[in-house]
Amino acid sequence: MLQHLIDKGRKLLEARPIPLPKKAINKTMKRLVDHLEAAFTEHEKDSPGEPLGSGIWAVADLDVTDVLGTKKAIQVMIHSTNSSGNSLGVNAHYNVRTNDIDIYIRGQIPGQLALQLLRGKGRRSIEGSIRDLLEHELTHALDNLRWDPSTYKGFFSDDYEASDEGNAAQLRDFKRYVNQRIEVNAHMQQVVSQVLVAAEKFARILTKKSPQQRVRFLLKQSDTWKAIGKYLNSRNKRRILKAVYAALS
Repeated sequence: MLQHLIDKGRKLLEARPIPLPKKAINKTMKRLVDHLEAAFTEHEKDSPGEPLGSGIWAVADLDVTDVLGTKKAIQVMIHSTNSSGNSLGVNAHYNVRTNDIDIYIRGQIPGQLALQLLRGKGRRSIEGSIRDLLEHELTHALDNLRWDPSTYKGFFSDDYEASDEGNAAQLRDFKRYVNQRIEVNAHMQQVVSQVLVAAEKFARILTKKSPQQRVRFLLKQSDTWKAIGKYLNSRNKRRILKAVYAALS
């Protein structure tokens, strides 16, 4: 009986994003960014011009309810890792064992530059990136009907490094990653959110387009779709497109 209910729940969730607490996500995102600014200010005061190094810079709690109605208090932490090289990247990971969301800033970044970004025009971009990562990882946290540790292959959710010219093994792993059921659902969440933002931004242009043209145009505005779309198998591509059409209707 329990398995029947679980299977029924999976089917109901098959082609629709999980409702996310957008207000709570925005509140947590802003709290994290405020904590980052305060921590970077202190770092620059103590170690002027020095890179951030490794450490935890911001912590905030997010109270949510999963698809089974279970309340969860999820802790979100932003770390920096003292990796070598000049490239800068941001990754995130939901830890199913500890029920935490960890966001990682990778690369050598001076504290002064990080502070300038947070106090300037880059703040909006940073807020958008953190919100996007929270939506993806929070989908995993709430979507416990799909968690299967025996089949899930762990990757950082924002590690969009796949390319047809890259390492064949990495490309194969990336395709396997994006076509996992729980990742399709999380990426669906991101694509739908990005498409709805773009639909509002380009509302005047879209009135002159057919439904198919609108969807094609809006998908081009989604960074997530551009990163994963061509690596999805036909079934998973249809799932995400169905969710996009439903969200726009």
